[in-house]
Amino acid sequence: MLRKVSRIFFKSFGILALVILLLGIGLYFGIQSYTFQTWLGKRAGSYLSSELGTEVNVNSIQLDFFSEAHLSGVLLLDKHRDTLFYGNVSAQIKNFDYKLKKLHLQKLTLKNSNARIIKYKSDSTFNYGFLVDYFS
Repeated sequence: MLRKVSRIFFKSFGILALVILLLGIGLYFGIQSYTFQTWLGKRAGSYLSSELGTEVNVNSIQLDFFSEAHLSGVLLLDKHRDTLFYGNVSAQIKNFDYKLKKLHLQKLTLKNSNARIIKYKSDSTFNYGFLVDYFS
């Protein structure tokens, strides 16, 4: 009886370990796909939109983890629903410290970009002031 129980236990443990291994491999390759990265970027843009109270949108993302990031079609509106930034952004990542939650960029490149930094008559600060407040 003990032999039968131990055989069932080890067989079940082996199947569970195999399923966990396959899920891990699938998740790794899923994260590497640009489709998943774009989906994740759209979710992050939606989160930032709700946090900032304005529209933040990214059309596509290509991440080469821990080295480069390419964001295409980045749109950021100011509090007056006017375009603050639109364009493509590429970044070379120098260092990423997960524990300290710090990201050091080596080089940031803007391509086909349009930025409108203005000061509205009704405001005392520039239109990007809400970003400075949020990220400080």
